[in-house]
Amino acid sequence: MRKRSALLGTVIILVIALYPSISLTPIHLEKIDYDYDLRQVCFNPLSDGGVGSNLTWTSRTQQVPQLLENESIAVGDHVVLNATFPDSLNITHCEMRVWNGFTYATTRPLVPASDPWGNFEGPINPEDFDWIIITGIERGLLVNITCNFTNGDSDFMVWDGTLDQTEFEHTNNLARMTSGRKPEHDSFIWSSDNDTMFLGCLNYDNTTIGNWTLNIQVGIDAIESVNASSIGMDTYYITGRNQSCFVCATGYTDLNESIVLLREQISICNFFAPNVAIYPPVTLPSDDKTYNISWSCFDRNADDVNYYSVWISSNDGYTYLLVAQNLTRTWHLWNSTGWFESCYTFRVRAYSLDFTIAGMTDVSDPPAGYWPGDYSDGIFIPFEAGEHYVMPTKDVGVHSASYIAYSEGENGNYINWTLYFANWGNDPDFIDYKIYRNRTLLTVGRHVFSQDSFILSINVDGLLEGTYKYLLSFRNPGSYGRTVRDEVFVFVDSASITPTPAILSILQLVFISSILPIVLIVIIIIVNKSHDSHNSGYR
Repeated sequence: MRKRSALLGTVIILVIALYPSISLTPIHLEKIDYDYDLRQVCFNPLSDGGVGSNLTWTSRTQQVPQLLENESIAVGDHVVLNATFPDSLNITHCEMRVWNGFTYATTRPLVPASDPWGNFEGPINPEDFDWIIITGIERGLLVNITCNFTNGDSDFMVWDGTLDQTEFEHTNNLARMTSGRKPEHDSFIWSSDNDTMFLGCLNYDNTTIGNWTLNIQVGIDAIESVNASSIGMDTYYITGRNQSCFVCATGYTDLNESIVLLREQISICNFFAPNVAIYPPVTLPSDDKTYNISWSCFDRNADDVNYYSVWISSNDGYTYLLVAQNLTRTWHLWNSTGWFESCYTFRVRAYSLDFTIAGMTDVSDPPAGYWPGDYSDGIFIPFEAGEHYVMPTKDVGVHSASYIAYSEGENGNYINWTLYFANWGNDPDFIDYKIYRNRTLLTVGRHVFSQDSFILSINVDGLLEGTYKYLLSFRNPGSYGRTVRDEVFVFVDSASITPTPAILSILQLVFISSILPIVLIVIIIIVNKSHDSHNSGYR
């Protein structure tokens, strides 16, 4: 903590239960014009250049110096910018600045704070701050902030959009701008994948009237200096990608005068995607199911190490499946066992990785951890591979009502068996079925699914009073392969009353009660005969 830490023992920290939302309209950096004048870095300029002064560029692949003018394009591995001044100007010190990005400046009123230094312990009170929200900040860019103020002391804190405002604390803010200096300044690399920045101004001495000013630059801002009459800068490590920049070279004389060389919208292209070519896949001599996928790669960046990922497609490249990644060799063995017979397209993606700067590349998180990570693809025309596989046939099941009932003489009575497919595979073409009535074969038929519906029906009109059991039987054409059977009872009554489940239960009881005496008589006769035989042994 800062300034008044000695007072902590006597302070009661106010806990705010509900925080107001930060409602300021966000400012998106892509909508802001370049309004930063690079000439501001110089003082007492003699002229814009001068006779004999020039800016040039070279690279590993372009050794002859090329003149750098507005909107020039510098292309090569490790583009080096060079500024030279003639000896007649007596230049003793040179600076070169390469800058790219956006700037924003604004002046806003100070906000009274209820408890200024209470915001340095635990969650802040958003009502004590004046807020500016900026969006469009890319990961890896330099954020350069300068804040001035009319009161005696104001502090500034910064958070990224991954945090909810209830989580904002002094300890997790990104800037070091609570020092008491005037103005406050800090610069840092934006390390978040979230592109939103919350910047709050805290009126620390709680002045009732006043304002504060923000100047922010987001982008690349690299400065080199040397005590000589010429200067050079390798732009490879400062750009991170191919992009346009401002270039300003300044030469200082021993009389505290300066010469300015300014070039605008210079396209600096240091990074080249690798070129990869895939050779025809070949099977191994010992295994005709395993293919050797091999390729070659060329990279114009001399320090790059190439890493590869291998992808496969069975739909002419519409979609791809990753089969290997983080490879450093230029081949991969693909075993086609278990893959459907098809025409396959292979894609090899080659990435550029530079390990010359420690910590820039993390191969444990491919490809997000690759730096610079530029890539290109090599694709081989489709070729036939895989195993011929016969799709299984779906199982066929059946369900129906357990019974139907009608009275003698009624018409329009049918048993309906509903057929259905189960499991995964091809649809069966047909089933051959048999229908039995009371164990007597009634009919034999073939049900073709492409022509018939999934309902198999049989008319059961014309039956006399009684109970009948109909049985449908067919061989399941699916992989399960068993015989499928389904029974339906038909109850025919001579009366006009159609049997219901309750009536059927009563009929069953009557049937059992009528049969039971007969069964008892038979048992008695058998017992008596056994008894007589037993007694005859004593005669």
